[in-house]
Amino acid sequence: MQIAINDLSFEFPFHEERQMMEAVRKFIRVCRDLESDRCPGVERIVGIEIDKEKQIGPNCTVYHLIQRLTNRNERTYFLSLLKDRGKILQGQGIPFVYKGKKSFVCASMKDELLVSIESEEGLKEPVLKGAMGESEAGISNISCEEHFWIHRDRLGIRIYEANDVKHKKERENYYGKGKTASPMDLSDQEAQELLNRAIWIKGRLYARKGIHNYTFQNTRDCIYHGYISDFPGDDILRELYRMKWD
Repeated sequence: MQIAINDLSFEFPFHEERQMMEAVRKFIRVCRDLESDRCPGVERIVGIEIDKEKQIGPNCTVYHLIQRLTNRNERTYFLSLLKDRGKILQGQGIPFVYKGKKSFVCASMKDELLVSIESEEGLKEPVLKGAMGESEAGISNISCEEHFWIHRDRLGIRIYEANDVKHKKERENYYGKGKTASPMDLSDQEAQELLNRAIWIKGRLYARKGIHNYTFQNTRDCIYHGYISDFPGDDILRELYRMKWD
């Protein structure tokens, strides 16, 4: 899935510089998370090139804003977000209209997701509400941490929760007649990082770290537990060995 930068975010200038800088840094963090392993369902962020002469704050254009980002990594990444990041249909069909502002980018993403700078109150909502033609329209929107949970299924978010009762760290656990549960030797943080990168094979998530293979099973909703699974089957091993893990 692709997520588009909401060009309407740049149509509502901030009234205070402090508010502008906080919102832009928040936008950068959100975009980085969307493009990280945290969101396996996201292929990339796309968007049109943003006019750097556009007014975005008090006596401040987008170009001036870039200069005020003193952190080099933030500035470089923000610049990359402002460039043409992919093909989005513009000037075709019916535009999405929000508070009198038109956007063909938003219209093209009506069934997908937008990522927005919180430059206006409606852009802080998980659904951006406007109109297309004579009909009301709503487009899923991400602008803050809360929205990641709301849209978790579409983002492919996975949360690791250890099953310490069944999958102990140091040994196999006998939990029924003739039944043993494999151990889980990773810390919760290590397991979460590996779960984020795990791949679907035959309806389950598998990954590899060091000398071990791991299986992650769904516990509920987007919650998973995991365990060592060194011999999951030759076909699964072939898929795992095709990937670079360490």
